[in-house]
Amino acid sequence: DNKVGIGTTSPDNILHILGGDENTLKLDATSGQPAIFFAENDSNKWEMRAGADEFGLYDYNDSKWHFYIKDAKVGIGTTSPSKTLQINFGSAVNSPSVNNEGIILFNTSSAGGTHLGGIHFRRYDNSGTATSDEKTFALIDAQTSDFTAGSEDGHLRFSTMKAGTLTQHIHIQNTGAVG
Repeated sequence: DNKVGIGTTSPDNILHILGGDENTLKLDATSGQPAIFFAENDSNKWEMRAGADEFGLYDYNDSKWHFYIKDAKVGIGTTSPSKTLQINFGSAVNSPSVNNEGIILFNTSSAGGTHLGGIHFRRYDNSGTATSDEKTFALIDAQTSDFTAGSEDGHLRFSTMKAGTLTQHIHIQNTGAVG
């Protein structure tokens, strides 16, 4: 059946490697960086490459690196991130009615509820590093009061920590009113 098994006598695919924990496959390059190419009909589509302090995912259709980790920093749309997470994208359209590029927090639940997502700014308090010591010091939170098709309403809240309590300071309502 033209299947090769390494560590198994009954391979499921053309190449099936069976090994123990962290002992399955190793790619080693004597020069440059080891890479895996994903192709369709002998035409490269994606490349995954790793070096001493970097890892990348390259898209041959777009001719660019979409995802890159370098020096413990993650880059999306850049091969040289300067911060812990850097997302680069370009769009000449500045209209809110156009689906621009960016970051989307998407709540896929249809079970109701009002929370859509948020950005939490966290750190440990001075008690230690246990999960119970992790505190949200600031929060940008999106909510909905109605997600019925055609009558959707949303609002945005900005909160900060004050004397150990997360307190809402600004609320932008669906009418545009700020409170």
